[in-house]
Amino acid sequence: MLDSQDRTDNIRVGDLFRPLLAYRRLIWQATVAATVIAALLGGVYLFVQPTAWSATLGFRPTFDGSESGQYPNGLPFSPSDVIAPSIVDEVFAKNDVRSHCAVDAFRSGLTVRNHRQRWSWSTRSFKRASATSG
Repeated sequence: MLDSQDRTDNIRVGDLFRPLLAYRRLIWQATVAATVIAALLGGVYLFVQPTAWSATLGFRPTFDGSESGQYPNGLPFSPSDVIAPSIVDEVFAKNDVRSHCAVDAFRSGLTVRNHRQRWSWSTRSFKRASATSG
């Protein structure tokens, strides 16, 4: 049988939160204020960040010897030749990129990834189309 001491040790959850009821308006106001401050700081952070643009352009060199890594005149070809300083400077000047960024930022933003998929769907369809038209 339970004695009187066991019955008085029970605590209800409502008893824990009852003292907070007196502060419920303050708790509500603090929650709303914290939410508004977090939203404002997030908005400021969003508009203060510099704008970064990113683009991807896929291309495949089709000159004679590109598959074997040579220019038509026999010199070695590398995909990184596309971003050689002389080429980048010419592209920068001809396309008036100066109004958008500095030449050093333009150069440092260019990369080349060798993404060979020898028998991809586009390659197969291109070869089929060129074989039937020629």
